[in-house]
Amino acid sequence: MIETEYKTIKVVTEKERVGLRIEDKDAIFGELNLCWFTAGEARKLIGYLQDSVKKLESYEARINELINTTYFDKLYGEFEDKYNPYPVQMSRESAFGHALRDGLITEELYDAARRYYKRLWSYVGD
Repeated sequence: MIETEYKTIKVVTEKERVGLRIEDKDAIFGELNLCWFTAGEARKLIGYLQDSVKKLESYEARINELINTTYFDKLYGEFEDKYNPYPVQMSRESAFGHALRDGLITEELYDAARRYYKRLWSYVGD
């Protein structure tokens, strides 16, 4: 059984077929749908769902990457403006380190930024 905030999905087996019972918790009468599948149809459905999940995970990863890019780069820019009086770029390690010491960010955010920037973490540009 899979239970979410809005739906409950149960697997029902009967002789040569398998069924999915989906209860929509938002529906007025707790709408129930029962869909029956043969073994071959169920395998196709599973394959389709696996492909769909991979696509969804790829989209989610890309969205998270874009969010992180914008978020961490924005923070880095703000910290560099605040802590770097020189006309050369400050390392991300130094900028986030100053912010951590000043209590502007948590250790968790510092660690997340370090994981995000990877090899660029200690890089100082010109």
